[in-house]
Amino acid sequence: MEQSEAGQTARMPAAKYIGAHPPEFTLAEASRVAENIFGVTGTLKPLWGERDQNFAVHGDGRPTFVLKFSNAKETPDELDLQIQALKWLERTSSDLPVPRLCPTLAEKDSARVSGPNGSEHAVHMITHLPGVQLAGTGAGPAAMRAAGQQAGAVAKALSGFYHRAAGHALFWDIRHVGAFARYAPMIRDKGLAQAVAGIVTRFRDEVMPALERLRAQIIHHDTNPANVLVDPDRPERITGLVDFGDLVHGPIVQDAAVAALELATESRDVVADMAEAVAGYDSALPLEDGEIDLLYDLMATRASLGLLIGVTRVEYGVTSAEDFDYDDMFAPVLDALLSAGRDRVRGALRAACRFPPYTPVTPQA
Repeated sequence: MEQSEAGQTARMPAAKYIGAHPPEFTLAEASRVAENIFGVTGTLKPLWGERDQNFAVHGDGRPTFVLKFSNAKETPDELDLQIQALKWLERTSSDLPVPRLCPTLAEKDSARVSGPNGSEHAVHMITHLPGVQLAGTGAGPAAMRAAGQQAGAVAKALSGFYHRAAGHALFWDIRHVGAFARYAPMIRDKGLAQAVAGIVTRFRDEVMPALERLRAQIIHHDTNPANVLVDPDRPERITGLVDFGDLVHGPIVQDAAVAALELATESRDVVADMAEAVAGYDSALPLEDGEIDLLYDLMATRASLGLLIGVTRVEYGVTSAEDFDYDDMFAPVLDALLSAGRDRVRGALRAACRFPPYTPVTPQA
């Protein structure tokens, strides 16, 4: 890169974590932290994390807790946002299958520990929920609808919650996609690279102004097949929604768009499964007319952002990016959206929900 990482991040607050490697605690070090700080013993197994480091703690042969080391760049307020959201959901919506916070032996929500390279990291522990990741189950439309419904239910439950850190700049927030537009030429498929550049321009000129007029609150913002847990024998039965690391104050429809786009990344019929996910979300938290018709552009922007983040993190040599191919995840779903077109997708989403058919305006001769 021509600019230093520090120089890039100074100009692009949303890119704070782009070049941030996850912590690198060994199993032995993590085991000591679990026992000495949380009083928990067991066998630890690594879990993937994009910018943090996670371990499942197995006791009696089954996972019971998740130990989470935050990235060194994460501020105390940003972690507190996650912690207070989990506490809010436990107090107000205890029936929702989301993790519960496990306090330290000192009755604190989290602790600070030194990493292998001397950097300081926050660490906290949550319960491990039952089930398997939706990813790789080959689940059908019923599971898409159920996962969308779960996302909507969590959004509804968060509607009265606020936190001072909720306005933080997050690189997965599509409202910051313009910060990464310069990296579009690095996308492998040059046709998609050109399309992404156009999507970013349209988002800036047309979508963002409309988005700013819509309902907003703190949103989970990361419903995807890896964060949705299901019954392995009945994937349509949701057993959990995890990973509150992308919480942000943003438009409700942005949360719905993230869920629909991400849940369809393993789909054989992308548009149909997006419609199922949106219908599920709408059944839990009804969308408005102005929101439903923005979903196509928001989903296309999210997929574009995924491609841009992928090439940027690979360029920075981030270790977690080596284990995850953003192109394989986002290129097919973006291609499917572009092939279907805005009118067809809008029509499918409206038909799946409570809205009258979409009728595109025909330009006057």
